Amino acid sequence: MCDEQGFSGKFEISKKSIFTHIHDYFSKPTQLLSVTIYTFSILWTFGEAAIQFSGAKPRGWYSYLVLIIFSLFTAFCWRVYKYLSYVPEGFENESSKSQKIAHLQRPFWQFHLAKVLLEKKLTPIEKELEDIENGKVFLIAMKPESFQSYINWSRSSTANLLKMLDVAKQLLLFDFPKALQSTKEKPATPIEILETVNTISRFYKETVEFERSLRKVIPSEELKQLHGLQLGWSDIIRKAVRQLFDFIEQICESDKNEEKNIEYIIEFGDVENIDEYSREIDRLLERRDEIEYAW
Repeated sequence: MCDEQGFSGKFEISKKSIFTHIHDYFSKPTQLLSVTIYTFSILWTFGEAAIQFSGAKPRGWYSYLVLIIFSLFTAFCWRVYKYLSYVPEGFENESSKSQKIAHLQRPFWQFHLAKVLLEKKLTPIEKELEDIENGKVFLIAMKPESFQSYINWSRSSTANLLKMLDVAKQLLLFDFPKALQSTKEKPATPIEILETVNTISRFYKETVEFERSLRKVIPSEELKQLHGLQLGWSDIIRKAVRQLFDFIEQICESDKNEEKNIEYIIEFGDVENIDEYSREIDRLLERRDEIEYAW
């Protein structure tokens, strides 16, 4: 980027404390009591049946105490299972790995969560783009009505690319780090990270749709060179998104006990072939009448 701008701020090491886990674990005592009573009732029923058929004599209250202790143990184990498998609100359709990260919230959890979510959501979009570029996807293409209509369409593509760059700067330089930032006053939340990643994912897919739209146009013989120069223009945005992974990896590998200044730089680079594109479009415009006549 030619202009320096972006997000800066202090990030606290965010994690869910053991006291919070204990509080949440015992937040539903009626469930523990219900499972304890249910388990005790079953064991007591089978025990009484065994006594009736075998004629054995139970050891008074000692036998009931054993049943109570075992019932409590079963209830606590069941509650551990339910607590560890808890799905945070909004994560019902996400992977079990991301659900666990969002729930347990160990140190640097927000960065691990963002990494897992980005990887899951962007990988199929990357595969779709790869198939399009390798000619594995059939696209219904059409030829523009005239030379001028093609030029107008081409210029709108450059305008759309600039708009995409503006959106990319907002999402990658401001919204994404803001969603991950955690302070004592405002801790990071899993749902905010998920929503931000979903927004980035939708935007990432739009860049692929941009490439798809380029391949839906059939250029004339005269315009093939110009058209080919436009393919891959949105790669600069996808490369910028991929740089997020390097930033996240850097944070995840940091020492939680060490204060560290981490500089997060997104380089969008230059659009490839833009100079050749400008020269080619000027050359074609000089032959406008000739090309229009042969169209």
